Amino acid sequence: MTTNRLLRRLCPLVLLAWCAPVPGDALAQAYPNKPIRIIVTSVPGGSAGFTGHLAGEGITEALGQQVVVDFRGGAAGIVGTEIAAKAPPDGYTVLNASGTHTINPGLHHKLPFDTEKDFAPITQIEISPFIFIVHPSVPVKTVKELIALAKSRKGDLRHASAGSGSPTRLGTEMFQMRGGFKSVHVPYKGSGAAMIGILSGDVDMFFGSMIAALAQVKAGKVRAIAVTSLKRSQLLPDLPTIAESGFPGFEATGWQGLLVPAGTPRDIILKLYEVVSRYVKRPDVSERLVKIGVEPVGNKPEEFAAVINSEMLKWADVIKQSGARPD
Repeated sequence: MTTNRLLRRLCPLVLLAWCAPVPGDALAQAYPNKPIRIIVTSVPGGSAGFTGHLAGEGITEALGQQVVVDFRGGAAGIVGTEIAAKAPPDGYTVLNASGTHTINPGLHHKLPFDTEKDFAPITQIEISPFIFIVHPSVPVKTVKELIALAKSRKGDLRHASAGSGSPTRLGTEMFQMRGGFKSVHVPYKGSGAAMIGILSGDVDMFFGSMIAALAQVKAGKVRAIAVTSLKRSQLLPDLPTIAESGFPGFEATGWQGLLVPAGTPRDIILKLYEVVSRYVKRPDVSERLVKIGVEPVGNKPEEFAAVINSEMLKWADVIKQSGARPD
């Protein structure tokens, strides 16, 4: 057989092989053809559940597929995160991660998953600033007055947290390190219980979530001192940030975002990113997020990965310096 005749016979076969989709591409093209599960690593009723349902709305609206929000709380998010890490990387299991996702690696010597290697980011849905609040009996109105009081009381002020491994705890530790004072840590099982603690006067101060604390601030049951984000909250525009109260660059916030198991086809990741990011940035949806005191984000997968890395480094340093331990 001549060379020309051989090439004529082989070319169609080569072209067919080149055009044939690889398994990942075929999966992405058919996706989604069954319900998608979003795992929320907390109990129902909190901000994580809100963002999980919000992301599900956007996915269902754009892709026409049912989304089931699966609450798997426990062990500061470790229980639900492990379930997601071990799920098939096919885009049908999505993790709604929160700030504890970047705290746990520094707090626990051994986790049943690798926080970075076992997951691929989709998008960050929101940033949640905390309100630094005090019980009305605490005679301060500013950050500087609080620090002066804490130093004069020689460490006997009490601060609440939503748990030893929560952003509220480590944010307070970071503030104490920057302010050069100490207070007594009183851990609670969640933000709701911590709010009850400060309302009753059992504790003096708390980095409360905007959702939990805002109504109490407006009712005069607690006093707001500052917000913990880099910029002021749209809901409390007259309340200064800790950063502008003498601590430049200070930021301690919660967040919610979506991840999938590592190995999920890139096309599926991008499809989910485009759908959820577009939905989060839609004016009516953004307004819903702002009303509960959080800032909509909707960043790219690579940008969200950089946020996760930065947060892990920050909290690992706070944990090391403060000596924080898990419950």
